[in-house]
Amino acid sequence: MKHPFSTTYKHGLCSLLLMSCLLSAYSQKNKHTITSLINADKLLQKTIFLKGINKGFIKLSDVSATTFKPSPVDLKSYYANYPPDSNIYNLRPAVAYIAKSGDFGIITGPYIDSRKQNANLYYGNYIAVWRSNPKNKWKILLHADIPSPQLDSFTNTKLELPANEKYSRLLGPKKIQMRKDIVFSTDELLGKSLAYLGNKSFLEYYSTNVKLLLANNVPLQGVDEVIPFFDTHNISILSEPLNTNRAYSGDLAFTYGKAIITINNEKKTYSYIRIWQIQADMKWYIIIDAYIPL
Repeated sequence: MKHPFSTTYKHGLCSLLLMSCLLSAYSQKNKHTITSLINADKLLQKTIFLKGINKGFIKLSDVSATTFKPSPVDLKSYYANYPPDSNIYNLRPAVAYIAKSGDFGIITGPYIDSRKQNANLYYGNYIAVWRSNPKNKWKILLHADIPSPQLDSFTNTKLELPANEKYSRLLGPKKIQMRKDIVFSTDELLGKSLAYLGNKSFLEYYSTNVKLLLANNVPLQGVDEVIPFFDTHNISILSEPLNTNRAYSGDLAFTYGKAIITINNEKKTYSYIRIWQIQADMKWYIIIDAYIPL
């Protein structure tokens, strides 16, 4: 006699196996190397040189990409309506991070923006967050330029690889959203802590080698440089996140939002971008903290 629940059980088992295979295939399909991430960044510069800054960014960006001009806006819409420009946009990746799942990468480094109309040179550091699309192509998910008073020295790219490639591959939409919410909540907690405790709150959230990109200031590297800089220049920061995204493997993420920065008793509003990484103690730490004035 056939068991009354045997058909249901088999159907459920088959569905579970199918989902497992699909999720596993997805992670394998999107398994990129950090070299391919660097090549994507180089391709962006080449495409901009050949097609212009508008078409270059549109061609290599995700449908949901965000850029900061200086508020966060839809990247494709912005460049579709942006007057054609003859910019020569030179990028030099300095540091590149890739997630364990190979579907999410972050690059930062100096840029030179040369406008032929007035022959001025604009310097700064850029942040590019890349994500692999279903066709296994790197696409820009987030991009921002943070101006600086001088050009950073060009060096060989430092490749930041994950310590290992172990991560959970059986993640449904709810689990993925929950992981994003954790990063968002962490940034919210930092904002509340800054309101009560000030700059020393960063000591709990900054990675040891955090990079500070505060517009119109020289980039700083490391907690031992950043915190004394805040204190010496009488800088205090309040922040509130607006959005977040995270690698499928859950080890890299970004948040962005609005910040009010007080410098020598003068308040100004900024957009901020924070790049987060889970480190050895399984806590989230900021590895890049960037501020663009509004």
